[in-house]
Amino acid sequence: KGTLLVDPVKKFVEEMTLSAKTLWEQGETVFSLAPLSRVKLIQVPALVYAVAQCPLLSRLEWLNLRDAKLGLKRLKTFLKSPWLGGLTGIDFSYNGLSASGLREIIACESLRQVKLLGLDNCGVTGDGLYLLLEPELLNGVEELHLRSNGLRPADAQGLAESSALGSLRTLILEHNSQMGQDGLAAILGSPHLSSLRELSLRDCYLRNEGMGAFHAANPSLKLA
Repeated sequence: KGTLLVDPVKKFVEEMTLSAKTLWEQGETVFSLAPLSRVKLIQVPALVYAVAQCPLLSRLEWLNLRDAKLGLKRLKTFLKSPWLGGLTGIDFSYNGLSASGLREIIACESLRQVKLLGLDNCGVTGDGLYLLLEPELLNGVEELHLRSNGLRPADAQGLAESSALGSLRTLILEHNSQMGQDGLAAILGSPHLSSLRELSLRDCYLRNEGMGAFHAANPSLKLA
């Protein structure tokens, strides 16, 4: 079974939620009926090897593995897939990852072309953050999601100082209240976010005066 998202203009299915079993056993039929470009996979753990070896992944532009219960061992298996080279967006959020998982993601050559990277609640703090800021993966990323990672002031400072963020157009930092005012000020003053068009700081407790001053200096930026 799957959940469909139909483009109202193009009149065909663009996005679908599929179980890993459906992808593996009936994927060819599903793809023959609908030119899918975006898939959210569920019920992945028991079939992660089969999913990784599925050639249909090569037809996708965007893959959502949010809360797929991968963990480090399954993540390693998935990242060995030879079919990830066409992806421009991937979401690993809420998979119980840590610095070790981030290291595997960063080392994956097949993800070098990714423009959207979802890493909400993935242990992107401390050593994990500094691994992420290596330029190999982030240089081409235009949209980065880092919700609920427990970012601290030092992490925010590291983000602000990283030239690897230079291509970002969207940065989502919601629910990272531990950054504090100094950390938020560092991000808002970063010289490496000049391409940014959307910055979300919901539940980061930025003082209104700080947000107002930044917005006044960057009127083209959508700030939430």
